[in-house]
Amino acid sequence: MTNMIITPDQTQGACPEDPDLHDVRCTNDSDCKAMEPVEYGHGVKTGKCVNISAAQGDPHKKVCEIYAWCPVEVDQLPMPHFNLTEGVPLLETENFTVLIKNSVQFPKFQESGRNIHSDLKKCVYDPDKDPNCPIIKLGTIVKQAGEDYNTLAYNGGVMAIIINWDCDFDPLSYSCQPKYSFRRLDDAEAPIAPGYNFRYARFYEKGGNCTEPCSKPMASATW
Repeated sequence: MTNMIITPDQTQGACPEDPDLHDVRCTNDSDCKAMEPVEYGHGVKTGKCVNISAAQGDPHKKVCEIYAWCPVEVDQLPMPHFNLTEGVPLLETENFTVLIKNSVQFPKFQESGRNIHSDLKKCVYDPDKDPNCPIIKLGTIVKQAGEDYNTLAYNGGVMAIIINWDCDFDPLSYSCQPKYSFRRLDDAEAPIAPGYNFRYARFYEKGGNCTEPCSKPMASATW
């Protein structure tokens, strides 16, 4: 996880829908048909036209009120506009490591192999100094894929680790070692839903009401 949008203290109720959605802007109640679901939205319309909240923008604008988990998520990163001078949440994750466990079999030659060696606790992958070590820093994965970790940390991304086994089973020249390479799978320039993210909620009771802080983390997923 490298960045996060948190919508705290959500409760089931009625609130203004996201004003960025095209079919919720209104001038009076007749524009908001009761119990009509909002396409790509967060709930169903109550039948009322209300002012948006200050967190959503200009409070003089009006949108349809909805039944939903309220307030609805405002999809704005804590550090928007790629302002690198303000830092990035959990930028130090570039030094976190992943352990790649991989096995391979060659039934025709009755041979098998795995990429875990006895010196596992002493190595960290380096393309020049230690290319066979399966412990790899996230920052190294991103860099070797030709991407910038600072930029990727804002919206997340999906990275692929490709393992190519180059084996020679001749007894006089036996060799069987994996070779790692990396690339990015998602489109960094996608105009809609860029990067990689997911949502989760933690429910608790507050004043007799079920409450959830909904979190939308941005992360680097590795495949």
